[in-house]
Amino acid sequence: DPLELDVARACVDGFCLGETVAVRLFAALRAGCTVRTARVALDRVLRDEVFHRDLGWDLLEWLLVLPVGPDVRRLVDRELPAMFARLTAGYAPPASRA
Repeated sequence: DPLELDVARACVDGFCLGETVAVRLFAALRAGCTVRTARVALDRVLRDEVFHRDLGWDLLEWLLVLPVGPDVRRLVDRELPAMFARLTAGYAPPASRA
């Protein structure tokens, strides 16, 4: 595969999907947090996760306008189900998966 497709794969899987979920997860953790030190840590993590998420979506947008953009779209269409499955496996206990 061209380097751009490897970058797209890592971008969508790790940043677009993984970091988007992480933002929501850490926001939920922070919302119920009453321990000051933990809340400060979660504030920092959440700021970083938002940056990572935005970086991923910006990178994907850029990849899509390159000459290899149509190949990136085909790659995402083909590999997105497996990416979602990995994401689900990483966050959802087996008993909760339908």
